[in-house]
Amino acid sequence: MGALKFLIAAAMLYLLVYFQLVDLSVLASFRHHIGTAVIVMAVVLLSYATASLRWWLLFRIQGFRLSYGQVFNANYLGAFSLVFVPGAGGEAVRMMLAMRLAASERARAALTVFGDRVLAIATLSMWAAGATAAKWSSLPAALRPLGMVMLAAPVAIVLASVAMMQIAARLELRVPGNAGRMRTLLLGLARSSIEFLAILRANPRGAVCAAAASLLTTGLVLSNILMVAHAYALPYLTLGDYLFAAPVAMVINTIPLSPGGIGVGEAAFDRLCNWLAGASDPIPYATIYLTYRILAIIVASYGVVPLLNVRRLAAQAAEG
Repeated sequence: MGALKFLIAAAMLYLLVYFQLVDLSVLASFRHHIGTAVIVMAVVLLSYATASLRWWLLFRIQGFRLSYGQVFNANYLGAFSLVFVPGAGGEAVRMMLAMRLAASERARAALTVFGDRVLAIATLSMWAAGATAAKWSSLPAALRPLGMVMLAAPVAIVLASVAMMQIAARLELRVPGNAGRMRTLLLGLARSSIEFLAILRANPRGAVCAAAASLLTTGLVLSNILMVAHAYALPYLTLGDYLFAAPVAMVINTIPLSPGGIGVGEAAFDRLCNWLAGASDPIPYATIYLTYRILAIIVASYGVVPLLNVRRLAAQAAEG
């Protein structure tokens, strides 16, 4: 499955270049914006720090007394694995590391990974909804249905959360021995969701802090895309247009077709931007998203350091 995802990513990148959604000459011109590149990579690193803070807060809410440095290294390794390690998704690696960090309570530690991902997607949907609401009056007709979905997503998340909390006590979420694979998966997902919501409800202050860290993380990612767009200065669109297209494309980027959504986010961003531009000839807006992704991958490559450290510790444990 991992190899297939890498093949899909390679195929999508090839098609983006072939159909000129990514312009390699425009991409090469970014070498004249070294200052912007350095700032973007610094902000990427800062976004890793705030994302790690969100995860660390979820650990703290559950009573784990881990250091922030431990969580940061685990999160960074997850980001590295998402892009560079075939067959091992970043979330799977983070799950393994979480259970290693809290070996005595593996189930609760694994729940922090699930909760961290849910919180990230929820706050991303809030950014997308806010950008859609701000852009609604000038949104092209072709984008109105998608805009309605973006506006409805946070409401649906809130309503589903409230409903799950209300019926949690009445549900029997034990998985029967003869349950099929899909039923087992759905019951497990529902049980994890309810447990996570119960933890947040019991710790409102920690939940608010984790949500704030999550909103800040998404805001930092969006600011990076805006900085790259400003550097390229492609025609027709304003920063306000990009502020709508970027979070919506990031939501679509979460579809697990390729490692880290490589190629998926670029295609979605390009289509959204060209709809907003309304130009007769397509503009290679996907170049903006791909440039940001390349810079983010460069920063993520530092994750090889905690990876080597984990392997060293594992080797020492085996020898001992």
